[in-house]
Amino acid sequence: MTGYFTLMAHRVISWISCQQKIVALSLIETEYIAFSDCGHQLVWMRSLLNEVSLNVLDPHIYGNNIGSLF
Repeated sequence: MTGYFTLMAHRVISWISCQQKIVALSLIETEYIAFSDCGHQLVWMRSLLNEVSLNVLDPHIYGNNIGSLF
């Protein structure tokens, strides 16, 4: 399962929880897949906000698995 949420101005503006499209062989690989999905969503949101002339700071992605953060 993949799940993540997006905060803006201390409010949740989007969230997702779904089954991953591929089978991962380890927990770290599963986290990489989730980070990738979240990153795609953040890039899309940032480009949308830039189109309406709302400049945002660089996003931060947090995870709960130390092995996948390095």
